[in-house]
Amino acid sequence: MSISNKLAQAVVERLLRQRYSEEFCDVVIRVEKTEFRCHKFILSACSKYFKELFEEHTVDGQDLEFTSAETFNNVLSCIYGGIDILKESNLDKIWEATKWLKIDFLYEACEAFQSERVDKENCVEMINQAKEMESEKLRDESLRVIVTEFQDVSKMDNFVSLKPDDFLDVLNDRDLNVGCEDQVLSAILKWMQLSPEPTETKSRVIVDLLKASRLCLASGRALQNLMDVNAIAKNRKAFNIIREALRYHQHPDRRSYYCPAQAVHRSSSDYQNVVVSVSRDPKGSFVMSCRDIYEDWYMLDTPPQAESFTSHGKYIFASGQSQPSGSDIKVSFHRYNTQTGKWSQLPPLKTSASRYSLICLDNFLYAVGIADSTTICRMDISESTEWSKIGELLVPVNNMVLTTCENSLIILGNEKNSKEITLQSFDSVSLTSHVYADKLSANATSLTTFDTGRKTYVLLSNGEVWKVIACDSKGVQMYQKGKLFEDVITLHSAVTFQDTVIIAASNVLNPQMKKRFETQILDQVKSVEIIQRPSRCLINAAIPRNLLSRPEP
Repeated sequence: MSISNKLAQAVVERLLRQRYSEEFCDVVIRVEKTEFRCHKFILSACSKYFKELFEEHTVDGQDLEFTSAETFNNVLSCIYGGIDILKESNLDKIWEATKWLKIDFLYEACEAFQSERVDKENCVEMINQAKEMESEKLRDESLRVIVTEFQDVSKMDNFVSLKPDDFLDVLNDRDLNVGCEDQVLSAILKWMQLSPEPTETKSRVIVDLLKASRLCLASGRALQNLMDVNAIAKNRKAFNIIREALRYHQHPDRRSYYCPAQAVHRSSSDYQNVVVSVSRDPKGSFVMSCRDIYEDWYMLDTPPQAESFTSHGKYIFASGQSQPSGSDIKVSFHRYNTQTGKWSQLPPLKTSASRYSLICLDNFLYAVGIADSTTICRMDISESTEWSKIGELLVPVNNMVLTTCENSLIILGNEKNSKEITLQSFDSVSLTSHVYADKLSANATSLTTFDTGRKTYVLLSNGEVWKVIACDSKGVQMYQKGKLFEDVITLHSAVTFQDTVIIAASNVLNPQMKKRFETQILDQVKSVEIIQRPSRCLINAAIPRNLLSRPEP
């Protein structure tokens, strides 16, 4: 045994002997009519409570009312003799006493003892105790167990005693282990119906709980069950959140352009949210890659040579290069399945046009002729058997950019030898086209569009952004929202992921230009990110994690 160990042992033995012999005792602590003769020096050295008491007052005795005589005797045995006093039967009382007495080393020992005992059977009780004892260590461990064992914990009777802020932290955790999001909604329903929390508290917190869940990934039946709960149905904010999730289900044609937080897969899911990019490599070949939520890039299956891309649900569509076939021009179309990671060919379109731009609306894939054609065709995505010609543009345009507003396609492009953007629309219900006198003073070669939920925006190369309000026979109603940036850059595409607009651009010549910044001029968007990448498209998708196996060079 080293000298230091011998010294420590000798000091502890001497202190314990002095406690029982009452040698040099200078203070009496009274607990439940029991007197404990102690030493101010020892108590103040271990307890901040006693140190502050003795510094502020000259006392020979002190009554303690926040603990029992048995518990205080155990505390003294630990202080004087270093005796291991912690057991499951006395832990709660000793921990409470050390909290009041401010004995740090014993508090930490209680904290560690209790943290090692956390399991799925008691984790809810433990996290509630952590709040009472102000223990971050116990709370973190309890939260970890709840997150890991959520499927079992949420079915237990004591689950409903979880405090609102703790429940919210559980749902906000990306590592929450659930088989499907319906299990999360079932837990929310159970908590809302059986929690002892006041009705006012439940009404206040339900909005945050729904925002923290992945409503867009739940089934329609689970969403309907939520709306059948009176407290939720009468809460306008909660009702609107559920309604937006139902819209996500009903409009797979818009999912790829706007991915809300409620549509982001958890770590336990087999799928990973990504932003897909298609661009040309230095050799001129098309390359398809994707960026995950950690901003790492991965290669995907090589796309066909194509001019335009769009998406609908789990599919990405591409219009191929024109190929002469007799007297007609045959334009090829392909479809990429994001769940299998494979391309397949769709029926060709026999036409006099050489190029088509693609867009999806409702359950149809639309192909709009570019430059030398005004033809508008469409295909039922659920059948994918043949194309039907359904109308024509009134004005042929180059550099076409397509977006949608309600039931209409909106077509932006330059007429031949014009630098202004011509606005046209095509009503998918009446199958009629309109052209409008209003024009934007910008070249369509460098503009893009993006969605933020139900709103569509047009972004110009000088940073100017316009919000599309409505589209009817009278015109496309837009108004300028402001500018996202001051520099002039070449825009390629844009997409909204959660609360951020991601813009693919090139010719960003100003080194001082911010690549990430906050904005307040867009609905449901808080920030903007500019990536220097000549992407022909940026598309939100959810793909199997096993497809993310080839990092981008």
